Amino acid sequence: MMKKTLLAIILAGFSTTAMAQWGAGVHYIGIMSNDSGPDVSLNGIQGSLSYRFDVGEGFDIIPELRYATGVGEDDVSVPSPIPGQVQTIDIELEAAFGLAVRAQYEWDNGFIIYGEPTYTRIDSKGTTSILGNNLSVDSDDWKLGIGAGVGYRLTDSLVVDFSYNRSNDVDIANIGLRFDF
Repeated sequence: MMKKTLLAIILAGFSTTAMAQWGAGVHYIGIMSNDSGPDVSLNGIQGSLSYRFDVGEGFDIIPELRYATGVGEDDVSVPSPIPGQVQTIDIELEAAFGLAVRAQYEWDNGFIIYGEPTYTRIDSKGTTSILGNNLSVDSDDWKLGIGAGVGYRLTDSLVVDFSYNRSNDVDIANIGLRFDF
């Protein structure tokens, strides 16, 4: 009995591994504030590494690690400590790290839809000058969010996709390519 159980576990492990597939992606991302503070919009380039588990009938579960770096900055105007003046703060995305677990369905024609919980750390930096003194503030917040997306399989190994993720105070939209290998 023990040998049969061990054999079943080994075969299940090999069948799961055989039905999994590595993937990588590159995306252009936009991070937008959605709270009551000043409107901040940051852009970046994101790379990702994923592992696809085929659970059958077009359904897949895909854990994914993500890393992004900023492209450009956003200037935000806020009231100055000097009465009657406005202060400009330069805000830039230094990095973003994340984990998502995508539940995906793919039709035979290549159309894909998915939903995903996400956990993302966003590192940003704000700089300004007040009365000739340069000031800098760093932020590194972890965000729990939920997202949805659509995609289309262009070839057996290439997918173009778009997703939108929302947390309590940040929206993240991205568009890009995923490569399955």
